[in-house]
Formats: sequence, structure tokens, C-alpha cells
Amino acid sequence: MRPDRPMGAGTAQKPPRPGMSSMAPAPIRASPPPPRVVQAMRLAWVASFLAGVAACLVAYFSRDDTLAHLKGLVTQRQPAGAEVAVDALVSTLFWGCLGTLLAVMALQVLLVKGMMNRHGRLRWALLAVLPLHGFAVLLVDGFLVLPTAAGTAVSVLLLAQLALSGTALVLGVLDGASAWFRAK
Repeated sequence: MRPDRPMGAGTAQKPPRPGMSSMAPAPIRASPPPPRVVQAMRLAWVASFLAGVAACLVAYFSRDDTLAHLKGLVTQRQPAGAEVAVDALVSTLFWGCLGTLLAVMALQVLLVKGMMNRHGRLRWALLAVLPLHGFAVLLVDGFLVLPTAAGTAVSVLLLAQLALSGTALVLGVLDGASAWFRAK
């Protein structure tokens, strides 16, 4: 080797690099589009969440009558009590009922979001959350629903929400949905 020539100077030139091509497949396979049963399941979940939010809004906007009714219930049980304590208990009862329903709905939203990313096992977690949802509906229906037009609206919306959640769960375990969740 001679010191005045750089290494590889006498060899042939490198071949030109190939041009860019779109013929190479993408490194990540595209997921298959969801079948109709999965789209119907997603629609049922969205309708369920909208019914729950509407029920919470109606209960919130009719809270003056509800708080007066709850105050009457508390004073029936405990006639001698400080006014501040009764108001605190009534407020805690009202917001606790609404908060329980909203917390269950938030948990369902998170599980449905994960499930729609093709994590089919979350369907079984949603099935386990359904009794919690039923408990929250009974809690709200027992304390916050009055025999008024707003109370009837809250009750109907809560029952619709529970029915839509159950329908979505049934749609999620049908064969078309199960095949989509298992497809790689």
C-alpha cells in the first residue's frame, strides 16, 4: 500500500443508489375496517353516553326542586339538626349521586376507547362494570328523580342509557365483532 494514495482509490466506482420506490410494503399492516356489528356497537355506546350526559344535565338544571326534596327527606329522618349540617348532607347526597354516575360513565368511556383499538378483552371488563352502572342508575333514580316532568326525563334517560349499554355489550360479543377483535 502506498501512502500517497488513499485507500480504495484504485477500485471501481460504487454503483448508483436505487431511486425511491413505493413498491415496498409498509412496515405496519393496516388494521381491517370494523364490520357493521362493531360500528353498531360503537354507535350504541355513543348513544348511551349521550343519554347519560343528558340525564345528568337535566338533573343538574332541576337541582333546586331536588335539593328541597332531599332536605325534606333528611329533616324527616333527623328533625333536630343544625341547618348547616343538613345543607351539607343534602349537597353531599346530590353531588355524590351525580358523581357516582359520572365516574362510572368515565370508566366506561376509557374502556370503550381501548376496546375500539381492537383490545377485545376489554369487553369482559365492560361486562363487569355493567352492575356498577346499574347501581349508579338506581342510586340516582332513588334520590334525584322526583315525580315531575324533569324527574321523568331523568328516569327515562337513565333507563335508555342502561339499555343502550347492555345492547352494546351484546353486540360486542357477536361473531362478527369477535372475529374483528381476533383478526391480526
